[in-house]
Amino acid sequence: FPYAKKGTLGLNQKTGGPAKLCSSQFILSKFIAILGATLYLPVISKLVDVFVCDFQTSPWVLSKDSSQECFGDNHLIMMAVAGVGIVIYYPLATFMYPNVQFQDRGADLKFSPTYLA
Repeated sequence: FPYAKKGTLGLNQKTGGPAKLCSSQFILSKFIAILGATLYLPVISKLVDVFVCDFQTSPWVLSKDSSQECFGDNHLIMMAVAGVGIVIYYPLATFMYPNVQFQDRGADLKFSPTYLA
């Protein structure tokens, strides 16, 4: 993430303030937030569902899709793709999202301090 490295993620390039609603910075920071936080559990759940078989039936089938036989040719391909997806997505979403969120300058609270006496 080059913007996170430069410390400009979520900022307007011209003014240095928070990015406007339709700018690429705003869309990028919100996309990262949605992919890293909101969709984390559904994505991981779908990737792990490929490995859950129902061994009470004969032949063994997937728990979520009873038309798919476990350890058949299609299932092995699905397991390989899901395994690669888990290996890529889990570390990115778990470890990198909090770091990118910390670098998102558009998420900083900006206010002028006032005191009542």
